[in-house]
Amino acid sequence: MPRHFVSHFVLPMVKGGRLRVGRPVGWPAVARLLRAHDASHAPARRETWATAEVARLRQLCAAGFGVDAGPFPLDESSLRLAAAGHDLLLLGHPEIVGRPREQERVAKLAQELADLGPPADLCEAVARYSLLARLPDVVRVEHQVRVGPSWLRFELRATRGSPSAAMRALARLTSTPVASRRRGWWTEIGFPVCADGAIEALFRACPLLEAMDPMRLHPPLSWRRILPALRFPTLGRVVAGRMVEIGSEPAGSALVMALLRFGSAGERDEAPASGEEIAFAIRFVAHVHWLHQLFGANRELAAGSDFAALLAAAADVEPRLLWPPDIVRDRGPGLRFARTLERLRAETPPCVPDRYRAMRTLCALAASF
Repeated sequence: MPRHFVSHFVLPMVKGGRLRVGRPVGWPAVARLLRAHDASHAPARRETWATAEVARLRQLCAAGFGVDAGPFPLDESSLRLAAAGHDLLLLGHPEIVGRPREQERVAKLAQELADLGPPADLCEAVARYSLLARLPDVVRVEHQVRVGPSWLRFELRATRGSPSAAMRALARLTSTPVASRRRGWWTEIGFPVCADGAIEALFRACPLLEAMDPMRLHPPLSWRRILPALRFPTLGRVVAGRMVEIGSEPAGSALVMALLRFGSAGERDEAPASGEEIAFAIRFVAHVHWLHQLFGANRELAAGSDFAALLAAAADVEPRLLWPPDIVRDRGPGLRFARTLERLRAETPPCVPDRYRAMRTLCALAASF
């Protein structure tokens, strides 16, 4: 597998197509891949073409973010992230499911590979995301033939790219169709609990991967991890646009729930957020609502949502958290926003009193900055 890792896994992950998940890819394999792609070595022709194609597609992805960067090389950090993604997908493979010790070993290896820390600059953040952007879209095609009455049913399953010859023969013999379905590896099949640390390390190394999927339930969204990406204005605008695309109310509420965890007790034994970090997060949530008013669906924000509770509390405690300094408040979008805030201030406290009080405490901490 490592010998053809780029053409069999990395390129399909970036471009789309059938990718192959094989044995765990660890540190020795990453070292061999680095040597193989070094200028002093000559990799196989197919691998050379695949490497160039991956670089071209990653450059196109970066251009979509407005980042004018040269082709991103398959350096050590890229190969480590790709290997970590491969090993995470391996955890859902039928041949390893049900073998907890092997799963724990692979999950620990994936965590070590992904533990790169947050990106140092905008270019690095986009480079990492350009490699992993389509990882959540990976699906597994499953084929199934069911023979016999419902109370005594024989099932033959396969999870390869196409039904096996034996499965097709059984289907013809019994006049039973082969049922096929596609299951999302990232969302439906999921990962064992032992993989939590590896996924968090991957999100920490590539915060855009987590920020672009705020509705993911496990591991829960973490402001500590996504802040390094959102502080770059270019990426902040892209992520805010993604929130509106998903739906500003559900995505905004997911951001607010994560913000409550971030500001109250910290995350994973880390110190609670500072007032500056919370103020930045509230302004980002308000920016999502501004985009919703300007470009989103023409629908009023429900007073009972967490998103509305934060906006109402911020309007009461410190309105400057919500208002950009160059917005005129008595006409156009500013007037519509002011009317929305007045409605939420009247309707939200009696609707969700406990949540509203928690939001006021959070906004008070931000206002003290």
